[in-house]
Amino acid sequence: MRTQAQDNQARRGNRRMAIAIGLMIVMWLAVVMSRNTLRAYWWADRLARADTAEQQLTYFQLLATHGDSAVGAMRSLLKSDDALLRGLAVGVLNHATNDEAGALLAKSIGDTDTAVRKAAILGLSMRSDATQHIARITEATETPDTETAMSAVASLGNIESERARDVLIASLDGGRPAHVRIQAVETLGFLGVDRAVPALVNCLGDTTVYEGLTENQRAAQFAIAQSQGLPPPEFSRRHTVSGEAARALFAITGRDTSFDPADAQSLEQAQRFWTSTME
Repeated sequence: MRTQAQDNQARRGNRRMAIAIGLMIVMWLAVVMSRNTLRAYWWADRLARADTAEQQLTYFQLLATHGDSAVGAMRSLLKSDDALLRGLAVGVLNHATNDEAGALLAKSIGDTDTAVRKAAILGLSMRSDATQHIARITEATETPDTETAMSAVASLGNIESERARDVLIASLDGGRPAHVRIQAVETLGFLGVDRAVPALVNCLGDTTVYEGLTENQRAAQFAIAQSQGLPPPEFSRRHTVSGEAARALFAITGRDTSFDPADAQSLEQAQRFWTSTME
């Protein structure tokens, strides 16, 4: 029969074995993670030196599949003088989930290139912790660059948060630029935000004009051009805050009416009409 001392010794041996196995697993994971990180730095270097679009795409895809392991390597690419490389770095960061990636995307909203800024804004709005970045995206709605500001407004619509909806409704304020108000109206209409109806009704008399495209129109224009193998055509549309508000109200309430925003009686009737739909 085994003695008590032998049993204790056996248990101590089993514990040592378990600890040793655990340490081996931790060391193995460390080696794997380190290997992936080193690979990412090498691929980032090859991406920066790539001569063709095909090579750039290859290294971008390799980096994107490594997510968090590639974040550190993107720091150097974000410092590049080449806006394309910075944009690709932001694209890789959009496939990462850790806090460092979020911080780098938030910083990239201040990039000197419009496309890089827009990609960073969109990436932040699609993260699982997007609510933590509402304030940073809101700041971007106030940038003097029209496309960046409209991208920020539209991206707030990607965030499932009442705070984001509040920012969109506040963006309807008459003191904001026309392009910001137009984009906020369109986004609220697409989202179907019922509580935005009173603010949208107040916009019916706003005949301020914006000449250009909304973010959704730009995306559609680009997609159509890509499907045809052509560059996006150069054109714009004439929008009024009043007209966009009417479209948004129809999208939210399912009811429509014609009116003349320049005619006080017609405008008042339209305002009463859409207000009544929420009673």
